[in-house]
Amino acid sequence: MESIEPSAEQERIAALTAQVRRDLARIAHPRMPWLQARPAPGGEPALDVLIVGAGQSGLAIAFGLMRAQVDNILVIDKAEYGREGPWLTYARMRTLRSPKDYTGPDLDVPSLTYQAWHEARFGADSWNALELIARELWAEYLLWIRETTAIPVRNGLEAIDIAPAAPDLIAVTVQDSGGSWAVNVPSATCAFFSAAGTTAAWSSRLVACRS
Repeated sequence: MESIEPSAEQERIAALTAQVRRDLARIAHPRMPWLQARPAPGGEPALDVLIVGAGQSGLAIAFGLMRAQVDNILVIDKAEYGREGPWLTYARMRTLRSPKDYTGPDLDVPSLTYQAWHEARFGADSWNALELIARELWAEYLLWIRETTAIPVRNGLEAIDIAPAAPDLIAVTVQDSGGSWAVNVPSATCAFFSAAGTTAAWSSRLVACRS
């Protein structure tokens, strides 16, 4: 079988990915976990944070927590891989409306910026000529961030209920095609709802769980 050589673009992206991981290792302070795991009612460790929605906001929240050594987290999204957020589903604009050099989910890590990714794929001249970022490219960039930073995401998983559990814990009921189960999270951190339309619908339940 004839081997397929990686393209120059793939090699540049691979080199950038390696650079990002080196950069993150250099600024990984503090290196010790910030929180101690808490047991759930069944004896298994409870999550520190559950993030509902693996779009742009959900990934940025998760990445920020991981940089602070809060890594006992999970991001869930009911959409299939690559279809999170509005970019390839219901968004109708051809490009992002914000300027191309706005900082975003890179959290000020230069090698993780959209510019770094765009130049690795298309070259510096393409970046200089670019006016606004195409939404399809933004969706690809977000997936690259997710994979490069190893954000723990489970697709096809939906949060359907939230209720008090053991003392100082909240049980978030999640479901996929195989059934439903509870995910336990400390009530002090509770859960972040980053998907569009979820915050208002769940806010009263979050208040009730904490009261």
